[in-house]
Amino acid sequence: MKETKDLLYEAMKASGEKNWSALAEKWGVAKSAMSHYRSGKRIVDDYVAAMIAKTLKINELQVIAKANQEREKDPAKVRYWQNIISRVASVFTVALLTNVGLKTTVITSQYILC
Repeated sequence: MKETKDLLYEAMKASGEKNWSALAEKWGVAKSAMSHYRSGKRIVDDYVAAMIAKTLKINELQVIAKANQEREKDPAKVRYWQNIISRVASVFTVALLTNVGLKTTVITSQYILC
């Protein structure tokens, strides 16, 4: 999966907002926090991760777990978050395969974490 900073930029583009201040206001996030997320000084918090996911129409838990993985310093905990990301991707894949034949489903594979 892409880094949350990259996903943030994609969410900005997908949001249709004119500028970062408007997106920060829409999400209820301080402009200074948004600036830090954009610059990479801070990793997005779980709420912003969920807003990114909602905007991009992807699984919120994947983006939240990715943000936690990026924030984590302990290698064991980084692996823990990576396992969460992989499991969510697996569940999503199984759910998608279960729906094959029932309806057409369009997915963007770049967001599936493995």
